[in-house]
Amino acid sequence: MFFSPLIRNAVRGGVRVFVLCLSSGDFYGEGDIRRKELFNAVIPLGINPSDVTIMDLDECKDGTEWSPSYILPILHRFILSLDVNLVVTFDDMGVSVASIGISFPHS
Repeated sequence: MFFSPLIRNAVRGGVRVFVLCLSSGDFYGEGDIRRKELFNAVIPLGINPSDVTIMDLDECKDGTEWSPSYILPILHRFILSLDVNLVVTFDDMGVSVASIGISFPHS
């Protein structure tokens, strides 16, 4: 995970960390595998798997461009429902300039 050092330090400091994933990563039909990988990846970081949300939205499929105007209300509801006070995401270049990562900073 890209944010492992940050997450580990936050958890060690007593911060409850939530993970929101809008896609299961099903581009190659491996969404179930990717889900399991995410749940297994958070455990060593100290994140409770019950604090992981995978929405798998049709509008946020891998390999497509995600609309910031679509993502914003979803993020807003998620943040408000959990009383989140910090959001960490990719910068405007995303990961490998992938359109998915680029969408978040603009939301």
